[in-house]
Amino acid sequence: MKCTMVFILVSVFLLPMKLFSADTLRLAVVDVQEIIDSIEEGKQTKTDLEKEQKQKMNIVEEKKKEIMKMQQDMEKQRLILSQEALMEKQKQLDGKMREAQTAYMSATEDFSKKYAETLQQLYNKIQSVVAKIAKESDYSMVLEKGDGRGVIFSKNTFDVTKKVVDTYNQVYPLAKGAPKK
Repeated sequence: MKCTMVFILVSVFLLPMKLFSADTLRLAVVDVQEIIDSIEEGKQTKTDLEKEQKQKMNIVEEKKKEIMKMQQDMEKQRLILSQEALMEKQKQLDGKMREAQTAYMSATEDFSKKYAETLQQLYNKIQSVVAKIAKESDYSMVLEKGDGRGVIFSKNTFDVTKKVVDTYNQVYPLAKGAPKK
């Protein structure tokens, strides 16, 4: 009985050592957010999305200004307009307010949707580049580091983020002067 117990304990402790020694575990880490912020396509995408969002928000601001003007005009005319005319103006004002709110919500929703789609496309490309580097460098595993990603600490020697950025920019170059879709 004692012999069996010793054999089991030795097997449990020595078997994993044998497995790890047969295949050396090589690890790497990447910071995906840093990659997105550093690659040319990521920078261009961010600029394009910000520009598009600003245009949509300018339209919303114009609607706000129009509403403010309507409110001021209504206040100036309050004493000379009939109750019926005031109600009609208030109805128009309410309609404009709903229109502005809908435009704002639509712009925000469109931006969020486009941002998520674009990030997913970039992430897919980044994954393919990471897989390529992992195969070429014979990494057993590549972990994602960053806020809330599970890797709390790693030595800089394990970080291949810069290598991914450089490889990505070579594999997916941006055409100079070409607008990003």
